[in-house]
Amino acid sequence: MLEHIFVIGGTGNIGTKAVKDLLSNGIKVTLYARNPTKALCLFPDYDALLTIVQGDYSDLMPFYDAIKKGRYTRLLLLVQIDSGNMNAPLLKKQLATAAYEAGVSQVVDISSYAAGDRWRYNFAAEDHWASEKTLMEIPNRSSLVCLRPGRLASNIVDFDIHAIKHLNMYPGSAEPDETMGWISPNDVGTVAGRMLMDDVAKHGDAVYEMIGEVLTPRKTAAVISTVVGREIPYVHMDPIARYTMLTDKAGLPHRIAYALTDLNENGIQVTRALPILLGRKPETLEEYLMAYKDQLM
Repeated sequence: MLEHIFVIGGTGNIGTKAVKDLLSNGIKVTLYARNPTKALCLFPDYDALLTIVQGDYSDLMPFYDAIKKGRYTRLLLLVQIDSGNMNAPLLKKQLATAAYEAGVSQVVDISSYAAGDRWRYNFAAEDHWASEKTLMEIPNRSSLVCLRPGRLASNIVDFDIHAIKHLNMYPGSAEPDETMGWISPNDVGTVAGRMLMDDVAKHGDAVYEMIGEVLTPRKTAAVISTVVGREIPYVHMDPIARYTMLTDKAGLPHRIAYALTDLNENGIQVTRALPILLGRKPETLEEYLMAYKDQLM
């Protein structure tokens, strides 16, 4: 049977890479997107392979209708957990249950490294752990692969661009020589795409943690300095000041800002087997940020 993959969350950093890889390998993809125009602009060369279903999370009927009619083989489930206003475990369960009932043989869920850490210690650990558990408990389901990326390299562009550009610093509440586990969104998207193209039986109900590079805040600042071509020091901030910066300047909701301020990754290690999943070496933080050099300058 020819693959036809349904993708939820295909227009963000991770999803875009996964979808491009699928399309470039001749695989039909259907995207569930709030903004079809944006989706089409991201994938302009694949009209014959790409279908857009317009919809959002407030009304899942367009998704339910499409998943029943499309004879889809697999589902990429990328739900951004970004506030306390959304019941992510319930939403993921609704989406995955409908897909399994429609005959999908595999769901690839983008979870978080935090799901395997201390239970409920922050919003990511709570929501992603609960989501994985809820998905695992769906009756009569088929394969479920959970990818657990660490700290996304895109966080620097998304959350700290103001401080880098205008304050000439890389801020944080961690001690300068603590460790942080980074992963490129491109690598997460690459692995997701490969999971969806591999034989389903190869991965079964696998869980894959994804840490591509471990750096201290001081070394992270040195990487940023190399990218922008000027000295960007790491500035260790009081937790309240860091929290305020994340809420006021980056516009993050309380739960995310609090978790990022309190995050402690000391002892985190690189996922040594990650090149097996990628088919190459992981993308470094420097390589990822070079694509956003003009924005960071």
